[in-house]
Amino acid sequence: MRRFSAFLVALITFWLAASAPAHAGPLLTAVGALVVNLGAVGNAIVGLVVNFGFQTLMTAFFGPKEPKDKGTKQRMENGADKAPKIILGQYGTPGHLLYHNSFLENRKVYVQVIILSAIPVKGVSNYCRIAGQNCTIDFGTVDDDGFSPVSEYQQYGNNYAKVKVHLGGQTVADPFLVDNFGSDPDFPWASDMIVKGCAYVIVQSLYSKKGVWAGTPEYFFKVDGIPLYDPRRDSSVGGSGSQRWNDMSTWGGSGDYNPKVQIYNIIRGIRDIDGSRLWGGRAEAYRLPLDYWFAAMNVCDQDIEKKNGDIVKRYQTGLEIELDSEPLDIIMDLDKSCSGFTTEYGGKYKTWCGEPGLSVMTVTDDDFYISDPMKDDPFKPVQETYNSAVATYPEPRSGWSMEPGPLYVDAEYLAADDNEPLVLDAQLPYVTENNQVQRLMREAIRESRIQLSHTGTLPPEAYILEPHDRISYISTRNGYHGDGVDFLIGSKEDYPDVRQVVTIRGVNPNAFGWLKEMELDHTVGHMGVVRHNALDVAFSVAPDWTETENGRDKPAIAVTWDWGDIDVDVDRVKWEVRKASTGKKIAEGAIHKLEDGHALLVHPAFRFKQQLEIRF
Repeated sequence: MRRFSAFLVALITFWLAASAPAHAGPLLTAVGALVVNLGAVGNAIVGLVVNFGFQTLMTAFFGPKEPKDKGTKQRMENGADKAPKIILGQYGTPGHLLYHNSFLENRKVYVQVIILSAIPVKGVSNYCRIAGQNCTIDFGTVDDDGFSPVSEYQQYGNNYAKVKVHLGGQTVADPFLVDNFGSDPDFPWASDMIVKGCAYVIVQSLYSKKGVWAGTPEYFFKVDGIPLYDPRRDSSVGGSGSQRWNDMSTWGGSGDYNPKVQIYNIIRGIRDIDGSRLWGGRAEAYRLPLDYWFAAMNVCDQDIEKKNGDIVKRYQTGLEIELDSEPLDIIMDLDKSCSGFTTEYGGKYKTWCGEPGLSVMTVTDDDFYISDPMKDDPFKPVQETYNSAVATYPEPRSGWSMEPGPLYVDAEYLAADDNEPLVLDAQLPYVTENNQVQRLMREAIRESRIQLSHTGTLPPEAYILEPHDRISYISTRNGYHGDGVDFLIGSKEDYPDVRQVVTIRGVNPNAFGWLKEMELDHTVGHMGVVRHNALDVAFSVAPDWTETENGRDKPAIAVTWDWGDIDVDVDRVKWEVRKASTGKKIAEGAIHKLEDGHALLVHPAFRFKQQLEIRF
C-alpha cells in the first residue's frame, strides 16, 4: 500500500470550495488505480444513458421482468414488416421466408428460400430440424444443382428433403432458382435477385403419398454466426495475430463465441459487407481501454472441465439479434451470461467479468466525512435472498427450445434458511451450455447472500475509484478488524466540491468457486425423427369366382384379414397381381373398406387355371 502524493492532494484541495464539509482522519491509501474523469452519470451507450452504478449478475436478474419471448424463435417468420436479423456465436434459427414456389409435374416439389442472416456467416451446421425432429444434412453428397440430402428423409428411393446453402458471399443469382422460376408468370426469380450479402438456404421438399410429410415442411438450422474482430488477435494494438479492425477479411476465430468479444463489437458497431455500420455503436478504439477488455475476454476463455471429462469455455454465448433491438438490452443480457457488467463514463467503455480483482485501496472509519453520517444496510429483504435457482435457456439437445435447467440448490444456504426453499427463477436466452447455466445459478445464489452494504462520503482522493473496484474497509465501528473486510464499489456520486459519495457492497469470496463434481445431471427427451411402424395385418388369399351380368362364371381372388380393434384411419391398401411363371404384373387396385375384413378382387386379366401371385 502507498499514500497519495502531496502534489495530487494539493491539486485536489485547490479545486475545493472554501466551505468544504468537515472531514477527520488520515489520507486514504491506494494501489495502482487510474485517474479518470468521472461524472454523476455517463454518456450514452449507443444512444442510451447509463448511470455509474453497480451491475452484477444479480442486479440483472432482479431488474424488471424480462419479456417472455426472449430466446430462440421456433417458427419461421415471413413478411416485409419483420426486422432483419444477424447471428453472433452459434445459434439455432428457423430463418425468415423470402420466397416459395413449386415445380415439376403437379408441382410436386415445394421450394423455400429462407434468410438466415442479413450479413455473411461462417457456416451452417449439418444439424437441422424438420417438423420438430432432429435431422442431419449430408453435405458430403451434392447433386448437380448444389443440393445435399437430409439423411432421415431418404426413403423409397427418393430424397424428400434437400438443402443448398449460401453463406453470404454470392455474386450472382442462384442458377437453380433462375432456371426453374425465372420465367414464372406470377412469381419470377430474376437473374438480378442475388440476395447480396445475406446468408440463406434453399430447401426442396418432395411431395409424398407415403406419409413422409405431415403438413407444410418446417425447417430449423444451426448457424455459425458472423465473424467478429477480436483485439487480442491484433498485434497492431497489443494483441498477437493478423486481425485488423479495418480489414474485415481478417476477422473470425474462437473469439466469435466470447460474450465480451461480442459486446466489444456491438459497442464499436456491427458492420455490413461494405464496411459501413449496420447496427450497434460508433465508438472509436481509444474509448475501449484494452487492458480491461483483454482481461474480461480472457476470463471468458478459461477452460472448465465437465463431469464427463469434456472441456468447455467458462463463458460462451450465441444469439440472434433483430436489428430493431436496442443494443443496450443485448449487452445487458450478454453480461448476465458471464457474471459481468459494462459501463460507460468519462467517454470510456470498460468491462469486467467473473471474480473481482485485488483490493486497490484501504479505508477506515476516520476516512468518511463525519458531517455526512454513514448509512448501513446489513440485511437484504428476504425476497432478494435465495438458496435455490433454476434458469430457462435454449437447449440444443431439445431443438434449441427454451427449457428449464436442473434446479440448483445450495445446501449450505438452504439449511441456514431452515430448509425453506427460496428459488430464483431466471432466463438466460444466450447461454446454450447446461454446465454454464448451472455455474451461473450458483454464482447468482451466492451473490444474493451478500448482506453488507454501506453508503458514506469519502474525500477527493477517492476520485480515482471505479465501478467494481475492490477496497478493504477497516472499521472499529463495524467490527472489521485486522486487514478489514473487502467490499466492491457499487456506485459513486461525484459532488461539485469533489466529495465522493460511495455505496460499497460486500464481497463473497466463494461465489465463483466451482468443482466438476458440483455439476448436476441433466437429460432431455428424444428429438429424432419418429415414424409409425408398419401395420401388422395378415392377409389370406384363395381362388374364388363370381358371376357376370349374363350369368357366366368369372375368376376372382378372395381376400380376408383380421382388422380387429386397430384404431388407425387407413384410406386404402394397394394390391398388385403378377403371373407366377414370368413375374409380369397383370393387374393392380386397392381395397378401401379395411374394417370389413374381407374383399373379392376381380379384374379382366384374371383367367381360370392360372397361377398368380399377389402383393399388398
